[in-house]
Amino acid sequence: MRENFKGGKAVFTVAPFPIKCGGAPQKIAYLSDDTWRKNGVREKTEIRFMAATPVMFPPSPYYNTHLTETAKSKGFKISLKHQLVKVDKDNRKAYFRNLDDEAGDLVELDYDFLHICPNQKPHEFISESVFAAANGYFDVDMNLLHNKTYTNVFSLGDSANL
Repeated sequence: MRENFKGGKAVFTVAPFPIKCGGAPQKIAYLSDDTWRKNGVREKTEIRFMAATPVMFPPSPYYNTHLTETAKSKGFKISLKHQLVKVDKDNRKAYFRNLDDEAGDLVELDYDFLHICPNQKPHEFISESVFAAANGYFDVDMNLLHNKTYTNVFSLGDSANL
């Protein structure tokens, strides 16, 4: 747990698109940073933010700019277009594919703390139903949250196509 962390290399990941909440991986990084500052171990901690996405905070350019500045001001080392592809938990190594590297060479990082944001996709029971949008998520009217075809059926949260 981050409360018991004594310092070292902390790695936070962001999965490739689609992402239902672009801020979730950053929230845990900021909360961890704050906890480690309060616990007196932040000075002994290197925070790496490894995102498969091309920007730190999709889809908003406004928030992306400000959150990137915030992360940098806190000393986060940011690597964009780096997708987590393998974890060797016994040796505490995480492997990332640099999505800009045509050779496909993996970047190996040692870690003492690893937070993984998993790949996200729609639930199969929704994507195969009459309620699904073309991308597999529940097809909703963005303002009313009811299905666009069946207006007496509603959806919200990560399953909704928002």
